[in-house]
Amino acid sequence: MKRIKAFCRPLVLSLALALGGLTLSAQVSTLRTGKLPNGLTYYISKDAGASEGTAHFYLLQNVGAILEQDHQDGLAHYLEHMAFNATQHFPQGVMQFLRGHGLYSFDARTGTDETRYSVMDVPTKEKGLTDSVLLILRDWCGGISITEKDTEKERGIIIEEWRQRNTLDKRLSDSIAGVIYNGSQYAKRNVIGSLDVLQTFRYKDIQAFYKAWYRPDLQCVIIVGDIDPEAYEAKVKNLFASLPSPKKAEPRPTSLIADNAQPLYYRFIDKENPSHSFGLYQRVATPTALGSEEATRDFLLGQIFNAIAPQYFARLRNRGIEGYIAASVSYSPLVRGYGQFAWDMVPYKDQDERALRQLLYSRTVLCESGIDKVDFDTEKQKLYDGMKEVLGDDKGLGTPQNFMDTYRNNYLYGTPMREFKEQIQANLDILVELEADDLWRWVKERIGNKSNLAFVTYTASPSEDAISELTFLDNLEKYSKLMKPEQESEKPIETLIDFKLQPGKIVAEKKIPSLGATEWQLSNGMRILYKNLAKDLKGEVLFLASARGGQSIVAPKDIPSFAAMQGLIMQSGLYKYNRNQLAEWLRLRPLEVDLSITEYMDGMQARSKVQGADDLFSYLYLVLNRQNFDSKIFSKYVERQRYITASKPKGGRTAVDEEIQSLLYPTTEYNPKKDDSYYDQMRYDDLARLYKEHFGDASQFAGCIVGDLSEAEAKRLVTTYLGALPGNPKSKKRDYIVRDQAASDKDIVREFSADIEGNIGEVELSFLGSKTLSEREALALSLLEPLLQNRLFDELREREQGTYSIAVKTNYTAEPRPSESLSIHFVTERTKADRLKARTYELLHELASGKISQDEFKKVHIPFVLDEQEQLKQGDELGLGSWIALLSAYAETGKTPDPKANKAKNEVRIADITAKDVSAVLSKLLDGAKRRDIVVKSLAPEDKKWEH
Repeated sequence: MKRIKAFCRPLVLSLALALGGLTLSAQVSTLRTGKLPNGLTYYISKDAGASEGTAHFYLLQNVGAILEQDHQDGLAHYLEHMAFNATQHFPQGVMQFLRGHGLYSFDARTGTDETRYSVMDVPTKEKGLTDSVLLILRDWCGGISITEKDTEKERGIIIEEWRQRNTLDKRLSDSIAGVIYNGSQYAKRNVIGSLDVLQTFRYKDIQAFYKAWYRPDLQCVIIVGDIDPEAYEAKVKNLFASLPSPKKAEPRPTSLIADNAQPLYYRFIDKENPSHSFGLYQRVATPTALGSEEATRDFLLGQIFNAIAPQYFARLRNRGIEGYIAASVSYSPLVRGYGQFAWDMVPYKDQDERALRQLLYSRTVLCESGIDKVDFDTEKQKLYDGMKEVLGDDKGLGTPQNFMDTYRNNYLYGTPMREFKEQIQANLDILVELEADDLWRWVKERIGNKSNLAFVTYTASPSEDAISELTFLDNLEKYSKLMKPEQESEKPIETLIDFKLQPGKIVAEKKIPSLGATEWQLSNGMRILYKNLAKDLKGEVLFLASARGGQSIVAPKDIPSFAAMQGLIMQSGLYKYNRNQLAEWLRLRPLEVDLSITEYMDGMQARSKVQGADDLFSYLYLVLNRQNFDSKIFSKYVERQRYITASKPKGGRTAVDEEIQSLLYPTTEYNPKKDDSYYDQMRYDDLARLYKEHFGDASQFAGCIVGDLSEAEAKRLVTTYLGALPGNPKSKKRDYIVRDQAASDKDIVREFSADIEGNIGEVELSFLGSKTLSEREALALSLLEPLLQNRLFDELREREQGTYSIAVKTNYTAEPRPSESLSIHFVTERTKADRLKARTYELLHELASGKISQDEFKKVHIPFVLDEQEQLKQGDELGLGSWIALLSAYAETGKTPDPKANKAKNEVRIADITAKDVSAVLSKLLDGAKRRDIVVKSLAPEDKKWEH
């Protein structure tokens, strides 16, 4: 699906932004916290936002990969895996206990500076279960059984995980770490570790790491949920107080990164690198006391910077004078105590130095020219509105993760714990005092110098031209001074629509009682449903509409130009305004407009505050009826697409993936090959015609307008703007054309060899059916996914130790044609791939023949049933998403859906599904399905020619 979005930002502000980097929660008044004599810290609270009758258990450790010695590289993460094997009180294995008791919401995450274990959604009413989970946390603290047998059992799985992570991104981050972290300890630790160490270390090495660092003074137990905090505090004190404190504990070191006064330079070369590019990175110290006023200011200013800084590059592109295909700039956390400013660019061919100059000059403009007050105030207002909206929410936003983050930040950084709304108000108080000059000073202090800079170029081969260190330093010196800018000021838009619209009329109207909605037929043929949803869209208006057609109706000769049209919608401007003028107009108006062209549908969506509804629909009118396609920007687009295609690596895994793609989706007139001939067929003169064919006739569209507005106001907006769109009520309604671009072969079984690093065997099995499934069968197919996932996990990972992870996916769609699918993917060693694939087929046929035990079925069935029961408890009240689905279904089909249909007594529910149903639907799918059996293996060691 191709989505085209207007160049304005969404209205929704994430909670994380509103909290200044902290996700604080209400109800901390229930908190029981303290530190045991042995040094272990605990936080226990009742969470009003947790599911009824559940609790969540966490063990947070101020321990990570940064504490490893060279011969322990990767063992912090290895230890995390060992924790799910045998422990003092669970000799058969922690994972076996958790899965055996239907607990699947558990994980562990090892980071550079900290490690976290989680067991979530634990039923509190099941006798003794929470006590057992507490005992698991206690064993993790000091009772992991690190035996030679278990260490060797886990080694193969860890190495498989290493292989899966050994991607281009990992090789890149490992390679450039030396200059990013200036040779510090952070440059030497990547969590997953060194393959040499993973293959050769002894179990006594991991025992030594465990003994040195898993100790009470570096451990924190967190429990939140539907519990009695006082009772659980007593349990924690009783259970964890016996953990011994080490007599001669080594202090946890603080890892620092030395400043580099002069820029560091590095050239990264990898044959799989997809784009010739470069980046400039600047490391800065950040406040470590999260939640302090200084840290909150830093976060808020960073968010405003991230919104404003990219606009320089956007304005150059809007004028068609950019030297880059892609450009970005951002400020983000790096490691504990440090942040990073990052500029990344993909230049056009032979324009590396021009793009570099634009990058460096943008940095200088930010430091020397000051911050535009309107830009600053606009972004500040968005942050402010988001936090005020949160403050106005009387329901509270307590969640287990919110509590976890609150207590984590207090434990690691000393962040004050306050009631949720109190913290939001404190952040608001800081935000309202910030001015544009504060951001300017903040920027100048951090990037207004040449210290802690690193410049990296990325190429696929040594023969490619790349910016040299000398060229970079020369340009850095030259463009660190202000000069005549490449930008020009744009005349602001005074009135968006400065011509007279010819409003339409409502020629027919009828009530839809079951939906509580009104349907209007407009004089231009468009059909609109209206429903007041003030409760769900307080102070907002939302409009959606769609028409049949999409990509399926495009003639083969038009496919290249159609692709260009999709890519260039709203890229040249609207009416007489260019993109920079529109961006200036939009930045003061919180509205959102999207167009989408899918395989079978053309769609639109528009949303804003009610008081900005006229601006929203004025803008939508221009988007639909006054689209501009600039020839210069079209030429840039074609050049950019040619360059991206030409820059793709010609060997290695990328070449194999392209071969697989062409095998599964062969080249046809409706699926042309993306080569020079394809781009030659892109015609500028076709763009306006193709756009009009999809969005130029309002009579093809039906939709709905909902929100916090009266029927009279909705009528005014609809007739004034949507009714003014051109449309022919007598024109024949478009329909989609069902096309299947997939290969028609019944079976495709292929093995590919790739000159890629490591010992890799990647298996992808897919089964594609075209049968209509009943409601019962569709539900059974959804249960097949977790059931098969568990079976393969137990067999291929735990028993065979042949893979780190397994992905299973099922899907069923009834429209525009029935289709069901099952896909299985895993990565193993090249020599194990065939055997594990054969075992996968055996397991599939076992399941299809009915070999499903009641225990394994209940493990996946019960959570689905509980979710269904929770939904049924919510009563008849429908949310925004449900109403939109119902209204859209009526708009598209003309059939009146019943909002209470899901309550019907004869409806099949997930609780009705049996193990036999799952076996039956799998058997039905496998019978006659198209089979895709693809294996990719790395070359044998003696045949490798890998260079990087």
